[in-house]
Amino acid sequence: MKNRPLDLAEVEVAIAIARELGLLAADSPADLAARPPGDVETLAARLGLDGSVAEALLVLARAAAGGAADSIDSGQGIEGFRAAIGALQEVRDHARLPQAGPAETLLAAFARAATRVPAVDLCAEAPGGKGGTREDPPIGRYRQPVQLGAGGMGVVLSVLDPDLRRTVALKVVRPDMARSGNALGRLVEEAQITGQLEHPNIVPVHELGVSPDGRVYFAMKLVRGTSLADLLRALAKGRAAAGGRRRGSRSGTRSDDWKSYPLSRRLTDFLKVCDAVSFAHSKGVVHRDLKPANVMIGEFGEVLVMDWGLARVRGLPDRPGEGVSVESDGLAARAGAGRGPREGTRSGDVLGTLYYMPPEQADGRPEDVDERSDVYSLGATLCELLTLLPPVSGATAEEILTKILRGEIEGPAERTPHRGIPRELDAVVRKAMAFDPGERYESVETFRQDLEAFLEGRTLLAASYSLPQVAAKWLSRHRVLAGGSVAAVLAAVLLAGYVGWRDRAASDARAEAAVREAEELLAAAPAFQEDGIGSSVEEDAASAEAVQARRSRETALEVHLAAVSALGRALAEFPDDARIRALRRRVGEELGRIALAGKDYTLARQSFRDLADHGASAVEVEALLEEVDRVQTETLRRRAERLRAILADVASEDFRRGRSPGRANIEDHVFEAAGYREIQTVSILAGALAPLVVKGRQEDQQATWTESERDVAVFACRVLGRLGLPESVAPLSAWLSVLWDQTLAIEAGRALCDTREASALPALLDASDRIGADSHFWSRVVRGLERLPDPGSEAEPRTAGDFYRRAIVSDYRGEDEKAMADYDRAIALDGAHVRALGMRALRRRDRGDVEGALADLERALAHAPGDATLLRRRGNTRLMANDLDGALADMDESLRVSPDSAETFHARAVVLVARGETARALSDVNRALRIVPASSRYLATRASVRLVAKDFEGALEDAGRALDIDPYDTEALRTQAVVLWTRGDLAGALHGLDRAVAADPADVQARLERGRIREERGDPEGAAADYDEAISLAPANAQGWWLRGLLRKRAGDLQGAVSDLTRVLGLDPSHARAYFERGQALVGLNLHREAIADFKKHLELMPDSPAKSEIESYFRRRGE
Repeated sequence: MKNRPLDLAEVEVAIAIARELGLLAADSPADLAARPPGDVETLAARLGLDGSVAEALLVLARAAAGGAADSIDSGQGIEGFRAAIGALQEVRDHARLPQAGPAETLLAAFARAATRVPAVDLCAEAPGGKGGTREDPPIGRYRQPVQLGAGGMGVVLSVLDPDLRRTVALKVVRPDMARSGNALGRLVEEAQITGQLEHPNIVPVHELGVSPDGRVYFAMKLVRGTSLADLLRALAKGRAAAGGRRRGSRSGTRSDDWKSYPLSRRLTDFLKVCDAVSFAHSKGVVHRDLKPANVMIGEFGEVLVMDWGLARVRGLPDRPGEGVSVESDGLAARAGAGRGPREGTRSGDVLGTLYYMPPEQADGRPEDVDERSDVYSLGATLCELLTLLPPVSGATAEEILTKILRGEIEGPAERTPHRGIPRELDAVVRKAMAFDPGERYESVETFRQDLEAFLEGRTLLAASYSLPQVAAKWLSRHRVLAGGSVAAVLAAVLLAGYVGWRDRAASDARAEAAVREAEELLAAAPAFQEDGIGSSVEEDAASAEAVQARRSRETALEVHLAAVSALGRALAEFPDDARIRALRRRVGEELGRIALAGKDYTLARQSFRDLADHGASAVEVEALLEEVDRVQTETLRRRAERLRAILADVASEDFRRGRSPGRANIEDHVFEAAGYREIQTVSILAGALAPLVVKGRQEDQQATWTESERDVAVFACRVLGRLGLPESVAPLSAWLSVLWDQTLAIEAGRALCDTREASALPALLDASDRIGADSHFWSRVVRGLERLPDPGSEAEPRTAGDFYRRAIVSDYRGEDEKAMADYDRAIALDGAHVRALGMRALRRRDRGDVEGALADLERALAHAPGDATLLRRRGNTRLMANDLDGALADMDESLRVSPDSAETFHARAVVLVARGETARALSDVNRALRIVPASSRYLATRASVRLVAKDFEGALEDAGRALDIDPYDTEALRTQAVVLWTRGDLAGALHGLDRAVAADPADVQARLERGRIREERGDPEGAAADYDEAISLAPANAQGWWLRGLLRKRAGDLQGAVSDLTRVLGLDPSHARAYFERGQALVGLNLHREAIADFKKHLELMPDSPAKSEIESYFRRRGE
């Protein structure tokens, strides 16, 4: 630089910068044109500056060159910009500027000096014209900035580009990090990296620049749409609304979002994300912050990966960190210089968002972060696509971080068993999120190929398959072979192989090509070991050897089926060719033996029978078929023996106490037994349930179940549900028909839903009628009814009973209006139809029509005056109407009629809590638990009663026991959350309520309590969303209107507050505080006469009100 002749223009810019920085007087020197300096040393001498300072000023001048007033020349590249920053530091260090700040502070002066032409606002008013409204200052030439979002270091703005008359997005450094050289460098790196990644699924960058006031920015396409994170939240909320509508409510808030974004489209969009990341990896770029919030779905369906601010280029050193805080959607933990969960000092910094962060990144080891780290984050994003929950559970950031660092991540199917996530997608997520990077997909492209295989019905690298599953997938892709049932398809393949060739002209070539294809397939296939066929020892399904053997069989099966297809084409051309027939016979026998090893006896028999058409003698075929019979008989004998041993273990005393950690638990046994997918398994389990069914019929509601009986029943139900056999419906239906114990009934009901058989529906509806459509049992089972097939259209109903049955089906499918119309028709035809009246009462109550519900219950009780269930139902409805005396009277009468009803003792306990009689409430719920000791619902209610009595330890103990029985018991989850809340652990409480809402999206109380915690955490928008949804789900619940009214009042929305508080008083006219709060809002609206009336009513209801002196002072001022 020192020897290069200097350009006069860059010298002028360098001098302007020196003046701006205060290095030179404003009027010196003025004779550059007359005596231009020839080199840096001459320039330094003329200016009276150190040579290194003069050289740094010239670096800045060249960075500003290129004709753009406020842009860094894109040709300079990121290294040039870094050099400019270094030059500023050089100026600062050598010139010893007073109070010199960091480099980016000097950069502001550089930018001001480099601006030669002032910006012209073509849209501004002419002098003397009408003044417009004040707007935020422009950034460079960009006008009307509006913040769209903020991240760890940057802020994204929507701005107007007046030159091109378009709106673009602008990213700048966050104001609180404006002095951070690291933040500035990352912003520039992000612009340079993103600008070079030209891909349809990566947001395009338009410009990198510096505004006259020194703000560095880059402009990019403004994506009009929504983030994937927002879509997933809408999807979860949409399903919550659907759940609410099934209970008779109206959401009215984005109710179609979830319907318009099905799983197939989510996966298709996710593949586009994979395309973008795979392209970036091919350019040596690792994103390091992949998550749903950084994926935008445009209004035309375009998918764009955003925010490359943490990206790293392979081969370049990483930018040093500054103790960046780890974001986890509201949870924060410090990492980097601090000590982590392993109590050691980590080198490097933790960057990214915690929920989606791989262990090597969360542990602050940047040298280990590579493309497989992005694979992990993509797997975490896919997990959320499937579950609609964050991929890692935890109450605090520290807990989440600990789980990540230990690899304690639940798969999506385990996390949300009620969603029915395909096991193959569960396997994909588990492989992508493997703790060891070496066990993950080796690349994003491999990850993507596995997802494509799922969508196309092929086998996946991440999943394991039974032989029938592999065959089914292969046949579904080769439709040319299909023409009926699977058996017919296999017969067509194995017996004839004819695929419809019509053109005989090239038959020789086709036949030879088909034979060559079969031979190449067989030659390339891995060796298949037949050892173990007919072995007396069952495989250990979890062992590495067993996994390898299954994969070997799956591959061999697919290869042999393809070879059969190829040879079938050859035999269609030359059916008598001895060489082809011999090869076909060999392949057919191998196929049969592979099927036999996989215990697919149907395929094995079909394969062996087919050999007779390809040269095998009858004796040879018969011997092979006898071998199948022998192996099947022996397998069934061993499996029956093993299943009975499992039942004996489940029924044993030490199954519940003193069991060593290495022994199987109930889920281990269920997993094993569910693999015995045979009619024999159904028969054995039906036999285990049979004595319990007899006992239930004999003892009816008085039946009590030992721990051993309960465990056997739970095991049998879970296995029968998972077998996927229609024969499971009968024993499950018989068992459910005798149950009054709601915990056991839930297990049986869920199992019936898991069968996915339409024939399961009648038993479920009968149980709903018998146990109660307003029971805990039905609230837990009804969500699973979606897994049952549509019962289809039936004949037009004629009788009241016909309309009632159709109404019930419509009800569970969420068709509220249709259900109500049919209840109305049933009652119109038969005014004494007690069931229809009772169900219509429930639906009216859910809609907030408490008076209509009570009227229906009065009519029903007029026809069935001693019905304990109707009395209890009316008591619950009176409780909603705040008629506590009437509610208690109904519960007392119901218990007089049915003195051993645990459900009514439980319901009366709830009424007593509302009356403030916690001791009596605790006595009632204890009596309910003596009748049904293992009820998660009753334990959860006792936890709530203990919470009211401030027995926090007892509340936590009971809630924990309830969740041991039923991990999705929302009342227990709520109680745990409230105890944590009282102890100041807001993050833990919020996590518990998130779990409660996920378990039951229609749980109004969970939403209300979560809203209150969100308010306390400074999230009024989140609180308002929860209150809105709670009101949508239960418009007759005054608490939802009350909390939202208070929130609106605090936010200054006085009209909205008055509206909500008026609804509270309509539902509860004795709500003294609501009169006071509404009065205050009315004062703010200058409606003093109405406010005075409210304050008077408040004092009438609460004579000793804490606000009495305040109100009286107001009265005096108003002359009252």
